[in-house]
Amino acid sequence: MKPGIFIKSTSALDDTVFQNTLIYITEYNDNGATGFVVNQPFSRSLNELEEFKHLPPFPIHVGGPVDQEHLFSFTGVPILFRAAHQWQVMCVTAAILT
Repeated sequence: MKPGIFIKSTSALDDTVFQNTLIYITEYNDNGATGFVVNQPFSRSLNELEEFKHLPPFPIHVGGPVDQEHLFSFTGVPILFRAAHQWQVMCVTAAILT
């Protein structure tokens, strides 16, 4: 494993918080790994959060079960991925917003 890769859960993780997840790994070292769930939409848009109510609607994702007190942004490095039978580009670089 190394930073910059995506890992997908298997059926061994069914009935856990990682069921059907796609995780982008941002850090991997002797202390462990850090990654973000990128395929589970959050129940609200960015502009529904008090700090960002002045912004237009923008979808956000759950990110993961560990740190749900912070908002992280992924921008900068283009990543090619396939969604709905089309290739799309997602930009990835982690930054803490709050």
